[in-house]
Amino acid sequence: MIQIEHLRVGNLINITIRATGGKYQKELTLAMLVDMQSNGTRSVFIYGVITTTDEVLSNWFDIECLQELIVRINNDSKFGYCIELGDVVGLYVHEIQNLYFVLTKGKELKIRKPQQNKGFEK
Repeated sequence: MIQIEHLRVGNLINITIRATGGKYQKELTLAMLVDMQSNGTRSVFIYGVITTTDEVLSNWFDIECLQELIVRINNDSKFGYCIELGDVVGLYVHEIQNLYFVLTKGKELKIRKPQQNKGFEK
């Protein structure tokens, strides 16, 4: 189940059309957040997270941006630990987006357009 409080406009999420089962990915909009909050399970859409796999990592993300994120985490004493590129596998895509956004003071993590993405289970 997706937790609304962890999302922000612009996060990439999975969307399933409840009636048809059709699936796609889209950047989250304010209207979607309102739908989640207002309609919950009565929505015509099922909103879901995207888990980062090795394939998603290599095909979706700008590796330079991810490496910048890793350097920022490793240089920030608040975290108290070091990570490597492979450590982001298993995280949700929106978590990586949000962490990058915070640590770069408002820059968006570059992700290839959903139509170009490989690794999404249909």
